Order: sequence, then structure tokens, then C-alpha cells
Amino acid sequence: MTDEDAGAVTRRRTAALFHCLADPMRLMILEHLKTGEHKVKELTEHLGLAQSTVSAIWRACAKATWSRPVRWGVPASTR
Repeated sequence: MTDEDAGAVTRRRTAALFHCLADPMRLMILEHLKTGEHKVKELTEHLGLAQSTVSAIWRACAKATWSRPVRWGVPASTR
């Protein structure tokens, strides 16, 4: 990877980070995740959000490399 390519990757990750932080709902989920790992279903129950909303937020934050899916059986959790 060239320095120019590395710079482009850094810019994309930085943009994704700001995108993740730009939404109050995303910040609410991130604050909740500071207490530990939670399954998507647990987040929907604790925060009163739809599963699709939590999943979309999770994807946005994953682009910023803040979370990654962990599979334990069928349900996915966040780290």
C-alpha cells in the first residue's frame, strides 16, 4: 500500500468516525455499550429502539472500526 493509499484509507475512516458521532441516537447506543457487550436484542429492549435502527447504527459505527460483529450461535453481539 502506498502512502497515498494509506492517506485515503485514513480519510475514509475519519469521515466514518464523524458520521458515527453525528447522530444523537448513535451516541446514546455508544454510551450504553460502555457498560459492556450487548446483543442487538438487548439494546433494542434497553433503549426502546427498533432492531433495524440498532443494526443500521451498528453498521455505521463498524465502518468507523468502533464495533465488530461477534457470532455466538445465531444472535450477533457487539464488542
